[in-house]
Amino acid sequence: MRLFFPLALALFICIQAKADIPEHTKDGRMGTKCMPKCQGGEKEYCIVSITQLAITPERFNGKLVRVIGKLRMQFEVTGLKYGEHQIWVQVGDFKKYAQYDSRTVQIEGTFNALNFGHLGMWDGAIENVESIRLSD
Repeated sequence: MRLFFPLALALFICIQAKADIPEHTKDGRMGTKCMPKCQGGEKEYCIVSITQLAITPERFNGKLVRVIGKLRMQFEVTGLKYGEHQIWVQVGDFKKYAQYDSRTVQIEGTFNALNFGHLGMWDGAIENVESIRLSD
């Protein structure tokens, strides 16, 4: 009996704590901040980190994403990097964005989890870039 009560209490606390943790966000992507059209935007996009894109690419494949990071805009090395993770940024007009080389920027574009960039060395790619601007 002495052992039963503490075990029952511990089980109750674990169950209650689990009940307070949401299973997923409203749009089904845990750990992201996705802005649906109804919140004032014209398009739905997800605010994610480079690490989130690299570790869980299947969650964002084909989605419009907004990500902040240090941009490298050099021949065959065009992308965002954070620690061990790097995301290829595929732009049509390289010269248009060359001014952002080695700067912290915010990029909006479509994430492709199956595009591994130049020589397959990247964790995914942001394609159809809609905007690149300096981040505050």
